[in-house]
Amino acid sequence: MQGELMHTNEYLPISSATGIVLCGGKSTRMRRLTKGLMPKHLLPISYTTTLLDNAVQNLKSAGLKKIILITSDDTSPHIMNHAKMNYDLYSGVEYFDHNGTTVGIAPTLSLLMRYRTFNGQIIQLDGDELNHKLDLKEMYKHHIKCGYAITYAVTKKTNPKYQMILDREGNPRIVNATKQDDNSFGLTGAHVFDPLIIKSMQDAGSTANFLAEVSERQSVGYFNFNGFSVNVNTPMDYINLIHYLNL
Repeated sequence: MQGELMHTNEYLPISSATGIVLCGGKSTRMRRLTKGLMPKHLLPISYTTTLLDNAVQNLKSAGLKKIILITSDDTSPHIMNHAKMNYDLYSGVEYFDHNGTTVGIAPTLSLLMRYRTFNGQIIQLDGDELNHKLDLKEMYKHHIKCGYAITYAVTKKTNPKYQMILDREGNPRIVNATKQDDNSFGLTGAHVFDPLIIKSMQDAGSTANFLAEVSERQSVGYFNFNGFSVNVNTPMDYINLIHYLNL
């Protein structure tokens, strides 16, 4: 409903939440590095772990029982094959291929909700992002305690596309990263939210539009963690990520 963000944020344990990892796309800007042989989500961050592995492991370690990977035609074959070779980690994980029919977080999740039932909150992560030292259990507790419809994970140490600015009343607003100032936080791809807000904003379109519209609503909060976040959009982002991990 326009102008009002409706949600049903009752207390439920984190085990009732659904973990969603976005891992679609063509990874066009990464092809100089991947040579088209794999999606960027499967780039290694250690000898045994990929970016996607890290996201799935974080959700499982937090106690989530239901995890869904949202893939696309370009990433699905690679990710399914990777999951088969890493059965212990990916056991019980579900897959949803949106076939390139939607663009943006709101339409994609709205499409998913036609085929899945959600009994609790949604914890969403980006499969091409590493959020070092982000405690999903603490973020979820903060989200429930404050009664937010959506909670963003933010940090000062990041390479974000978007920034969260606090206005004079302390309310968060989402702006382009080029507008950052001393009172801004880098917006990561980690969110906790009530699935009802997706139904109310399924026509938001692109992720940028979705973030802009949500940030105007009153029931929006943020969780500031003391770690770094790197979203791998370019080869340089990946180089910087490996540099951070080796510090």
